[in-house]
Amino acid sequence: MFITQPAAQRFPLGPYDDTIQCWGVVERDLETPWFHLCLELQEGGFAFGHTLLVADVAQLDSVLGQLTADSSVRSLMLVTPPSMNHSPHWRMERVVRLQVSLDKSAGILFRVDMDGGKRYSLLSLNQRWEPKDKARCIYDASLAG
Repeated sequence: MFITQPAAQRFPLGPYDDTIQCWGVVERDLETPWFHLCLELQEGGFAFGHTLLVADVAQLDSVLGQLTADSSVRSLMLVTPPSMNHSPHWRMERVVRLQVSLDKSAGILFRVDMDGGKRYSLLSLNQRWEPKDKARCIYDASLAG
């Protein structure tokens, strides 16, 4: 989850919807992986880039499920903490494939295949989320765009 503080709120220049809030700083509550999702949205013959910081797989699944025929995924990156990527720093790594499976004894598991052959297998911390199927692919870069 991302956390915001009132002091970090920024007020956008330009004609934005009044319900949109802008932030100069966001925080992470736990040192867990999150996703950097780049979309391309088509509107009125123009293509617009749109970047989302997505807190977890459940939210990513929801966002990807709401994409229309006029939108496409440009890239999906997994941002991993040092404890996960075995380095001294956070890393942003390109996701090639993301699969989810539901195991009644273990819970919700997901496997993330990265560019270069690395694979992460993780247990979901979001216990309220139930995948639509027991096993399925949420994202496949070869089908994106």
